[in-house]
Amino acid sequence: MSSTIEAGASSEYGALATYDLVDGHMVPREMGNVSNRLALRLAAYLLQYVESRGLGFVATECIVRMTPGGVPRRPNVFFVNTERFDPETAQDKDPWEFVPNLAVEVISKTNTVNEIEEKMEDYFEAGVESVWVVSNRVRRISVYTSMKNVVVYEGDETVDAAPLLSGLTIPLQEVYARLGV
Repeated sequence: MSSTIEAGASSEYGALATYDLVDGHMVPREMGNVSNRLALRLAAYLLQYVESRGLGFVATECIVRMTPGGVPRRPNVFFVNTERFDPETAQDKDPWEFVPNLAVEVISKTNTVNEIEEKMEDYFEAGVESVWVVSNRVRRISVYTSMKNVVVYEGDETVDAAPLLSGLTIPLQEVYARLGV
C-alpha cells in the first residue's frame, strides 16, 4: 500500500517538499517543466472562468486533507466551490481541510499508474466530483466522474467541464500550444 505525503509549504510536511511516501519509502517527485506549464495553462482557464462568475477558488500545488486523519494530497490544480471553502475567511494553514470539487493530476515522468489510481480513489472516496488526468506525452485529458466513468479528450477536441462547470470549454489545441512537446 502506498501513502502519499506531499508538501509545498512550511508545515510538518515541509521537509518532504519534493517527495512522496510510497510503501514506507521516500520517492522523489519531479513534475518537469512541460508538465508544470501544462498545469499552469489549465489553472489559468479554470481561474478565469471561476473568478469571473464568483464560483469559488482555484489553486495549484496546495495541500488538502480531505478526511480527518486522511492522507494529505496535493493536486496539481484544483477547484473548490464557495459552499465547501471560503478563501475570504479561511486560515492560512497546511494542509487545508476541505474536499475540492475538481482535482487535476498532470502525469509526470515519475508517476506510476498505481499512484495516479490511488490518488483518484482517495479523491472520489472523499467526495471530489471530477478528476482530470492530463498527459503531455499523448496530449490527452481524461475527465473522470468516477473510477468507472470517463470521457477522453485528445487531438483537436474541446474539453467540456459540464456539469461541474457548465459553460466552460477548453480547446486542447490551445492548452498544448507552445509547450514544446
